[in-house]
Amino acid sequence: MQNNYQANDQQSNQRNFSRAVPGERSMLAVNNFIERTINSKNIMQQKLGKRLLIGPIDHPTDTNLKIYLNYAVLEQHYWLTRLFDDPLLLLIFMLIVSLPFITFLSWSLSKPVRALKNSADRVASGHWDNLPEIKGPLEFRAVGLSFQRMIFIIKKNQTEKNQLFANLSHELRTPLARIGLSNALIRRKYPELKNEIVRIEQNLLALETRIQAMLSLSKAQMLEKENLEPLLLEDILMPIIEEAQFEAHQHQLKFNWSKIPAIEINGNLSLLQSAIENILRNALRFAKKKVDLEISLDNNTVILKISDDGKGVLPEELEFIFTPFYRSEQQENDHHGAGLGLAIAKLALEVHKGSISAANQTSGLCIILTLPVHKLNQK
Repeated sequence: MQNNYQANDQQSNQRNFSRAVPGERSMLAVNNFIERTINSKNIMQQKLGKRLLIGPIDHPTDTNLKIYLNYAVLEQHYWLTRLFDDPLLLLIFMLIVSLPFITFLSWSLSKPVRALKNSADRVASGHWDNLPEIKGPLEFRAVGLSFQRMIFIIKKNQTEKNQLFANLSHELRTPLARIGLSNALIRRKYPELKNEIVRIEQNLLALETRIQAMLSLSKAQMLEKENLEPLLLEDILMPIIEEAQFEAHQHQLKFNWSKIPAIEINGNLSLLQSAIENILRNALRFAKKKVDLEISLDNNTVILKISDDGKGVLPEELEFIFTPFYRSEQQENDHHGAGLGLAIAKLALEVHKGSISAANQTSGLCIILTLPVHKLNQK
């Protein structure tokens, strides 16, 4: 009796659903859903077209009756229900939806950071002017303003230091000239003090040389790129090579150099010649038998290798020899140098966007200079 009643109730549900969801395929889907869920203890749901079937639900007064709900739903409601029923699916959906916002937020925050990094890189490479303005959130703009103030103060202090350096070197020349004049008068009046007078003259000459080196160092530090102009490499090197050849002959040394390529360098003539000449003179001073100047091209870079067959320097000294006033152990007995030649060369190469490095050879030291090529001339 109970089974017949339940079957009749099931047939009644099917007739109601067939009116709500017309069509044979819909009726078959309703029958399948009821047959599959009629004995289920859990409430199930299934979407049929634009309607949603939910059941079985226990009748509130008769436990033998099962109730199925049939109501129309919009398409998005079903998927929203599926999302909230599945936490993993909801998480994936939220990640997909928020991805564009996260990307835009990351880009907007990283843009001022990249601008600040580019400004720091420009300052590190020697470009102090025309730094880009830092934009973005208020905090980043504040950091950008602080960074620009810091650069302004550092640049001001650097200029003042260089100016003081140059003024001090210049002012020392006047008393040195007076001492030299007094020394010449003493030589005439007291010829028996010849040895002492010669010693004074030698020290005056050494002091004058070091003052000139300090002036050159100050000039290299204060030079701006506006002072650079196109120069033929041959015009830069030939006067230096001729002087080096004469000096090598006087010291009974052999001086070799390779062919000079027909290229132009964007630079300052006196500063470049001073830098290369300082290195060549060092090589001639410490060489035993020969000095070599090798000139080569690598893409848009000219490479000068100046090597000698002297003692070289200690490996741990290689990173310090370009420091102002630093003198290696092999120079302890050399009273002619001020320890500024390589420092001047390093600053000069940096001003010209080049580089300088040193390496020990089997015998002697090799200084490698690189300069960017401004123009390649075809002969």
